[in-house]
Amino acid sequence: MDDLDLCKYKLQEQQKDLTDLRLKSDVLRSTNDGLKSEKDHLTIELRETRILQKSYETKTNELMAELSTITAEF
Repeated sequence: MDDLDLCKYKLQEQQKDLTDLRLKSDVLRSTNDGLKSEKDHLTIELRETRILQKSYETKTNELMAELSTITAEF
């Protein structure tokens, strides 16, 4: 009977460990999904910022050229 009880105890311990590992895996998967989502959001935001920067540079260059032309006229 002792051997049977020992086997049952080991089985319960292994099931407990397996459940613990599944929970840790779920937490890590959720964390990973969240980080991927945040990365995608930041990538989109960076693209938009780069587009705005190029637009700003273009507009600034146009205005500087116009200012130089007006200054040269006066």
